[in-house]
Amino acid sequence: MAVWKDPELFHVSQLLWLLSSG
Repeated sequence: MAVWKDPELFHVSQLLWLLSSG
């Protein structure tokens, strides 16, 4: 996935994951 190779998108994905898991 190109997403995991992009630092910015990866950071956004982490934030979204934290929001949906919290």
